[in-house]
Amino acid sequence: ENLSTQLANLTEFLSLECEPPIVWFSPDKVASSHLADTLRFGMLELQEHLETFLDKKDQASECIESLKVTLKLQENADMSVVLDMGRSLYKLHFQLVLLLEAANKMYSALNTTAQENSLQNLSGDVVSIKKQLLRAEEEMGMTASSLGSGVSEPNKSPSLSVEPDTLVRLLQEAKWGPALDLARATRGSLGS
Repeated sequence: ENLSTQLANLTEFLSLECEPPIVWFSPDKVASSHLADTLRFGMLELQEHLETFLDKKDQASECIESLKVTLKLQENADMSVVLDMGRSLYKLHFQLVLLLEAANKMYSALNTTAQENSLQNLSGDVVSIKKQLLRAEEEMGMTASSLGSGVSEPNKSPSLSVEPDTLVRLLQEAKWGPALDLARATRGSLGS
C-alpha cells in the first residue's frame, strides 16, 4: 500500500508541480533545420515514452493491488503474483529511464546549439516575469471585482501603431498592469 501511495504521489507531483525549463532563442540566429528536426523527433519520443510510462504505472498499481489481495489470503499465496509485480516495477523503472534519456537528448541538443550561437538561457527570467504577471492579473481582477465589475478594463486605449518595444520596456520597468493591458489590447498584432 505504501509503495502504491508513494508512486501515485510522485506521479502527481511530477505532473502538477514541475515546470519544464523554458528556452527562448531567436529563429534567425538558430536557422538549423537539424535542430528543429532533433527537437521535433525528441518531443515525439518524449510523448511516446510518457504515455508508455503512464501505462506501466497503471499496470504496476494493478499488480500491487493484486499482491495486497494475495497477501491477505496468505494460505493461498501464489509467487507468480509477486513475480508479476516485480516485472511491472522493472518495466516502469525502465520506461522512466527511457523518458529521462529522451529528455536529456533534447536538452543536450538545445544546450549545444545555444553554446554554438552564444545564446542565453532566459528560463529563470521568464518564470519570474510570469509569476509577476499572474500576481498583477490577480490584483487587477480583485480591484475590478471590488469596483463591481468582473472584467478588468485597460487603463487607456493604446493607439493602433504601438511599437513592439513598448511592451518590452514595460516589462523591463516591472510595470505589470500596463504591460497586461497593452498585451491584451494588441493581442496578435505585435507579433511573437
